[in-house]
Amino acid sequence: MKLKQIISIFIILFCIFLMGGCARKTEVPDKRQEKAAEKTGKDTVIYVVRHGKTMLNEAKRAQGWADAPLTDEGIKVTKKLARGFKKRGIKFDYTYSSDLGRTRQTAGIILKGLGQPELSLREQQGLREVCFGTYEGEKFSKMMEDVSRNLGC
Repeated sequence: MKLKQIISIFIILFCIFLMGGCARKTEVPDKRQEKAAEKTGKDTVIYVVRHGKTMLNEAKRAQGWADAPLTDEGIKVTKKLARGFKKRGIKFDYTYSSDLGRTRQTAGIILKGLGQPELSLREQQGLREVCFGTYEGEKFSKMMEDVSRNLGC
């Protein structure tokens, strides 16, 4: 398979991952949140964090909606990120996560590291990674071979 084709496939998969699948529920901002922002006059800053490394990542398996806990390395890196946020004086007003364990675990580690463990974590199914269907838990290389074959690469 040509390198250009492999890169194209990864770009497509990454875009699908960023979109979070096909269907999403759009939520209307809470009026209290809007008024609070107007009062403070501060810009809204959004931090997007990917979950820490999981056992399925380590095994090079498609994860999607399949869930796996963070590895020791994933926990270590997430704690390091929390220390970096804390060092810069970053505090969160709201936290959102998918409803998968690996993302809740990552968010919990960060909030604990910031001294904000009581902050409510708003779980949204629409923030899940794309579902890989029958490829969930399958070797990532197998999935890519099939994608390449179907694309005629």
